Amino acid sequence: LVRGDGISWMRSFLGEDPTAPIRHPRIVSGFGHRIMGLNLPRAITKTTATVIPSVGCPMGCNFCTTSAFFGGKGKTLDFITDGDQMFNVMEDIEKSLNLRSFFVMDENFLLNRKRAMGLLDKMREYKKSWELYVFSSANAIRKYRMEELVALGVSWIWMGLESPNSNYSK
Repeated sequence: LVRGDGISWMRSFLGEDPTAPIRHPRIVSGFGHRIMGLNLPRAITKTTATVIPSVGCPMGCNFCTTSAFFGGKGKTLDFITDGDQMFNVMEDIEKSLNLRSFFVMDENFLLNRKRAMGLLDKMREYKKSWELYVFSSANAIRKYRMEELVALGVSWIWMGLESPNSNYSK
């Protein structure tokens, strides 16, 4: 992965080379699953990997605090900028952890259509069938055909909704 802006200081603080490429960690999203008080076998508990393409959110909604943590309202810090990089990270995780489903920790993953469609192109090229659990918005989802979402493996979309009782006008 290419080095994103804004992280050099943290890498220096941690004693790392700030110019070195970023390597996405191999992260399992859950552990220690139980049903009716009984622990599930280890093979079953390794169900989903976590991929973090970016932090923050470009939308800058008044009711959201996410961007404040990562550079301010409407700011993002991209770690994975295109479909090829996303594919390479996911393929590495698939090979090393033997997982084919991914929890994509990105505030609005489908908003970056170019990256998502680049990922879809690589998935089709290499005949990959993965499951994606994503955060997104209604406006972003509307830019896709149902066939594209299905081909991407989008099985679950977390969409935050603002309360109709909020003080923010629509």
